[in-house]
Amino acid sequence: MYFDLTDEQEAIRSTARDFLASRFKSERMREIAGSADGTDAQGWQEMSELGWAGLALPEDYKAFLRLHDGARGWIGNTRFELWRAADLAAINRDQAALGLLAFGGDGQQALLAFDLRSERYAVAIVPVAAFNTEAARTVAKSFSGLLYRLAQTEGSLFGRQSDT
Repeated sequence: MYFDLTDEQEAIRSTARDFLASRFKSERMREIAGSADGTDAQGWQEMSELGWAGLALPEDYKAFLRLHDGARGWIGNTRFELWRAADLAAINRDQAALGLLAFGGDGQQALLAFDLRSERYAVAIVPVAAFNTEAARTVAKSFSGLLYRLAQTEGSLFGRQSDT
């Protein structure tokens, strides 16, 4: 198997690193965190112009982010958190090459991640301690499917061991 990045993927990675390193130094991150809404509209505009706005995010999840930009609480018997859009790039800086894009979790030991290798971006639960595709357990075929399953699950979805 060939695990190296393609030339195109390497170019995206290099551009992203250079962009983020030049525009989001510690001082700027503190300014953003201390702002009224905690976001950087100019930074998002620049990233959008680079074509990153649609990079590896399913449509139903992007719609959720536009409406809510993250969430924390309970659906059914599962406590969960979904990260804000501004946090996704920093959290996943080196993870997308693994074929997973983390977007939330239980706030303790498990992450929710899109499986970038699947056609429709299946959702998996992955232990924080072993963030890799081998440890990933698919729990829904889509982000919308995840929300539906959270509402229908009797126990905590993070505690379940069966696959769907």
